[in-house]
Amino acid sequence: MTEQIFFFFVYVFGAVIAYIYFSENYEIKYKPVISILISIGLYAVGFFVNLIFNNNFIINDIAFILINLLYCKISFNISIKSGIFHSSILLAIMFITELIVESGASLLLHIPIDAYKNSLTALVILGIICKILYFIVCKIISTAFSYRKNNATNDIKRNLVLFIYPIITTALLSTFLYISATYNLSRNINLICVILSVVSLLFCCIIFIINKNFQKQENEIISLQSENQRNKMNQGFYEILEKKNDEQRILVHDIKHHLATINSMEDITEIKNYIAEIQPELVEHKYIGKTKNKMFDLILDRYDHICAAKSINFIVDIRSSNLDFIEDKDLVSMLSNILDNAVEAVEGLDNPTIRLSTKKEKNFVVAAVINTCLKKPKADGEKLITTKSDSLYHGYGIKSIEKTVNKYNGICHWHFDESNDEFHFNVLFNKK
Repeated sequence: MTEQIFFFFVYVFGAVIAYIYFSENYEIKYKPVISILISIGLYAVGFFVNLIFNNNFIINDIAFILINLLYCKISFNISIKSGIFHSSILLAIMFITELIVESGASLLLHIPIDAYKNSLTALVILGIICKILYFIVCKIISTAFSYRKNNATNDIKRNLVLFIYPIITTALLSTFLYISATYNLSRNINLICVILSVVSLLFCCIIFIINKNFQKQENEIISLQSENQRNKMNQGFYEILEKKNDEQRILVHDIKHHLATINSMEDITEIKNYIAEIQPELVEHKYIGKTKNKMFDLILDRYDHICAAKSINFIVDIRSSNLDFIEDKDLVSMLSNILDNAVEAVEGLDNPTIRLSTKKEKNFVVAAVINTCLKKPKADGEKLITTKSDSLYHGYGIKSIEKTVNKYNGICHWHFDESNDEFHFNVLFNKK
């Protein structure tokens, strides 16, 4: 009876792994809790199929594929073809990891390959090692598929760090397995080993599920921030248009007066002097259209007005690239975050200056923002850290920039020039 309870627990764990695997790459139809319960329910059916057919491998394999296919179709937006493909991958991973663990235990630890049949403790520990290894491989493969879709480099790095726990756990459980199979331990010691093994398995799931939810919330915050920036950009666009319309009306009104004055003049020298006098006034009127990239022009015009209102020198040098290979929403997210940080950094300084430049050098496109800065920003290695007191709700600007840059196979780099009191933030795109 105890053995059957353990196997049911193993099936439940397999159900949770299936949820983690599919949720990495496909849109979920229900809330995570509901989706996990659906998975557990279907895997429970697989458990009873195993009992009824007395652990028949062929029937178990067929049931495993059908259960995973049914689960991913019920809970996720996925095609039948993709469902069959991923269900087959899960079956292959499970078969290979079980083979590796059982043969590895026999070869490396010198434990008979069927030792677990005579020891419930060995059975539990070996089974849990199998599932942890199965979980690690599934997570690596699902993360690899996720990277191909989203190019989420930061998420990949974070997941790699999390793998340290299950790897260490596997090493400890292997030690427990060797001790339990080699020495005649008391019932209490065996029970402790079993409990620690089960708890370790649970923590593997909990850690990755919590991390996944955290990443989801972080991505939602970044998306909301990007949407807010686009809304601001739209609002700024209408405000700029209104201001341009007012300027045009004033300009037309002034030109009428200027033309009337010129018309009343008879001396050509006097006319030339008058035109020379009013020419700077006409040149002052600025128009959107510096780069021939509509969204880039709008962003530049918006920050030109922001900087003018805050008495900040905003210098733009657009050379051989107008960043037209970047989608509008991504361009807004990237440049708005970079320039917002620059504006915030220079406020209150003497002679505040922000310089934005873009240029193409061979196969690379470089976008650079330089702003005056009196002290080196707070950083952890190459990672910038927000200095705001409520840091829990800030610091997403840099993450948003990195996410956009990674999407276009670019890299971010910054440095602080102490000799000139300047902060340099560069984005480099490879355009081969």
